Amino acid sequence: MASFTSNTKMHLSLFVVLLLATTHTASSFSCLGSLMSLISCQSYVTSQNNFPPPRSCCNAVTRLNARLTTTLLRQEACVCFKDYTSRMTNINDEKISSLPQACGLVLGFQIGTDINCTAIP
Repeated sequence: MASFTSNTKMHLSLFVVLLLATTHTASSFSCLGSLMSLISCQSYVTSQNNFPPPRSCCNAVTRLNARLTTTLLRQEACVCFKDYTSRMTNINDEKISSLPQACGLVLGFQIGTDINCTAIP
């Protein structure tokens, strides 16, 4: 059985720490976490009525928008939401595209189920 020296253990530990740090900072977007945070918006984007989105939905959209600080994060979020909404049969495209504006946000790009995620700035 091979024995690790103290120096080898230290290098291995440093490698693991660097690997975890790189993995964490490369993409801090969580698709599942983001979808769960926006669950209060589901009734709005699937409804046909003209009511505004719930305050809890707008709060969640605002918090998520504040966390998407880079192009990469915005594009990852786009892919996540596009994939999720493509599996929903009762999604209202008009409601999705109007959600940011209904919550008082200006994104600088349109959102919707047919968006090209790589075009998001």
